[in-house]
Amino acid sequence: MFVGLVLLALLQAAHGQNYKLLKSIPIGGEGGWDILTVDSPARRLYLSHATKIVVVDLAKNAVVGEITDT
Repeated sequence: MFVGLVLLALLQAAHGQNYKLLKSIPIGGEGGWDILTVDSPARRLYLSHATKIVVVDLAKNAVVGEITDT
């Protein structure tokens, strides 16, 4: 699953405008993702999935950690 595709879909639905995918960040895992939360000052994206949260550093365009047992 790619974070970029998820964000692109959310932006298009929210604004009804034509956006294009600039980058994608592979995050791995199977199945769907639940909730996206952005910490703008820290430039982090938190993606909840089943029993974990994946943390993406938006400045580095990379997964930087996981929070398990959530």
